[in-house]
Amino acid sequence: MSTIVPDLSTVGRITELTAPPAVPFEFVIWDAQQCADYLGESKGKFLGRTQYLEGFPARCPRPGHPRWPAKAVCEWALGSRQDHGSAA
Repeated sequence: MSTIVPDLSTVGRITELTAPPAVPFEFVIWDAQQCADYLGESKGKFLGRTQYLEGFPARCPRPGHPRWPAKAVCEWALGSRQDHGSAA
């Protein structure tokens, strides 16, 4: 009985061809859970408080569940942390 060993270069190429195209980060949108996870808080806290903080990015103008631009959320979080750090 012989063992069939797949050619890994072929497997990799098939994966590459069938994988969805990567979306550039500036076009990625996050739902409330993804925002909360990134910010290290609960979804409830994010929806009840964080999304309403001054300067927090506006929701994407699309129907359905609210979404936020991931890049803007990251920039807000980093700017927010830097602002708090510099006040100390």
